[in-house]
Amino acid sequence: MRVAFARFDESPEDFYRQVMTGSMLFQGLTDQTMQHDQRWHFTQLGKYLERIDVTSRVIATKFALLKSNEAKLEAPADQMPILGGRRGHHSEHLGHLLAVMQFLPRTYPDATW
Repeated sequence: MRVAFARFDESPEDFYRQVMTGSMLFQGLTDQTMQHDQRWHFTQLGKYLERIDVTSRVIATKFALLKSNEAKLEAPADQMPILGGRRGHHSEHLGHLLAVMQFLPRTYPDATW
C-alpha cells in the first residue's frame, strides 16, 4: 500500500496510466482466455456495475459543482429521477445490464451464487 502512495506522490499521471494499463490488460486477458460461461458473465456483470457506479458518481459530482453558487444551475422541474428500482422501474440506460442479468439465470438455471 505504501508503494502505491509513493508512486502516486511521485507522479500521479504515471500512477493513473499504470492503473489504466493494468485494467485494460485484465479485461483483455479475461476476454481472450476465459471460456464465455458463467464465470465470464459474472465478470462482465461486475464490470458493468462498476461502470454504472462510477458514471453516477461523476454525474452527481459534476451536477453538484454546476449547481454551486457560481453557476446558478437548477434541476429541470419536468424531469424527475427514476426511482423505484425494486418495483421494476428502470431507466433505459440499464437495458444492457438488465439483459445480462436476465441471461445468466436463463442460461444457467441450476447455478448457485
